Amino acid sequence: LLTENGRRAATALPGWQQSEAARLFPALLRDMHDLPPAPPLESPGGQARFFQALADLLAALLGGDAAGVLAFDDLHWADSATLDLLTWLAHRLHRLPFCLALAWRSGESGQEQPLQQLALAAQRSGQGVILSLNRLLLADVEHLIPGSDRASRKRTLARRLYAETEGIPFLLAAQLAALTDAPAGEME
Repeated sequence: LLTENGRRAATALPGWQQSEAARLFPALLRDMHDLPPAPPLESPGGQARFFQALADLLAALLGGDAAGVLAFDDLHWADSATLDLLTWLAHRLHRLPFCLALAWRSGESGQEQPLQQLALAAQRSGQGVILSLNRLLLADVEHLIPGSDRASRKRTLARRLYAETEGIPFLLAAQLAALTDAPAGEME
């Protein structure tokens, strides 16, 4: 947003949308002193105006020859305002020049049900796909370990990594990267 393209996209918005976007991105519009103040969010239509301004700003930033992607990770920690915005955007995906990529961990917070409802609604409308990532099995971990001169050494390392990471792909990738960077002989 702070690049020249971001500033150009923001200044191309109508004044009322610039004021609304400045609620969330004040640094983006700090040089525009003549903007009218945005009406309170609690006023009639306030949230819809705010969301529309954000959607138009995102469309200007992410639109182009190919659709952009707006990615959110760790949504199990999202607040209700963020979930409201994502729900609003998801119901309008067919009109937006970007895609949403939403990721969260199951069982981490009370936000799972609204997130699942959002994903299911997008899937039912043909605008979404749900991908569930599972933990890796011991055999998967063994397969990912770079070649070893002895199969028994590879199995031993796979068991250790599996026990340490519980098959969580992110943790396993970090462990494998650390092992790959380790001096020869430390991979055992």
